[in-house]
Amino acid sequence: MINYLYGLIFLVIFIFSGCDNSDIEFKPQKKPVKIKQEKFEIDKETLEKQEEKLRQVFAKDYKPLKYEAGRDPFLSVVDLYKDSQDLEGQGNPLFRVSLDQIKLVGILKSSFGNVGVIDISGNNYYVKVGDEIGVNRGKIISVSEDMIVVRQTEKDIFGNIRTDIKEIYLTQKEGK
Repeated sequence: MINYLYGLIFLVIFIFSGCDNSDIEFKPQKKPVKIKQEKFEIDKETLEKQEEKLRQVFAKDYKPLKYEAGRDPFLSVVDLYKDSQDLEGQGNPLFRVSLDQIKLVGILKSSFGNVGVIDISGNNYYVKVGDEIGVNRGKIISVSEDMIVVRQTEKDIFGNIRTDIKEIYLTQKEGK
């Protein structure tokens, strides 16, 4: 048994001793690289024509971009959602008020459909079917002889969409 063990060790040493790579040399072949050099000429006439435009482009002051950090993780998602809704409605006065604050004061009849006259804080505005009003951007779906029907969709912070139909009736003024 010992003889077999010695024979096995001798065989392993003999096999691994022949695996030496010291006598093989790697010689990469070098091929000459030809670079084509073409003459490059500058068209001075075109540059002179464009000189004034180039001066105007590069005369402006460079203002670096202002990078801000991302969303503050300590702010409430609900507050951010409400603030974004408030910012969207700043330009149009019809988007700044809720539907409860809108008063329908008149209906104008025309050949292309009825037009509603609404009062918001003492100012009159004319609305028709398809217009958006209110904080939640409700869409006017109907203008009849005595009311406006508004369909408004609300999206809560969880992404659930709720549709609400609101009817705004014509208010009677004094003396009628």
